[in-house]
Amino acid sequence: MSYSSLTELEMPPRSIDGFVTIKEAALFAGVTRTAIQYAIHRGDIDAVHISRMWLVKRKSLEKYRPRALRIRRAA
Repeated sequence: MSYSSLTELEMPPRSIDGFVTIKEAALFAGVTRTAIQYAIHRGDIDAVHISRMWLVKRKSLEKYRPRALRIRRAA
């Protein structure tokens, strides 16, 4: 499955023990990677920083996604 074929309802397949990368989180939430990074820094999404990579908690992303979709539709 390629990233371009993800539908809005599918979670990225390469999650690691309940975590996804920022790129996968952005695709799932339907927002940009920058929006995910801002949400992490604001505390809207829980994530861990390991070396040079951020991993986003899936449960946190699932809670954030409806909010992201409302913001995107309002714009």
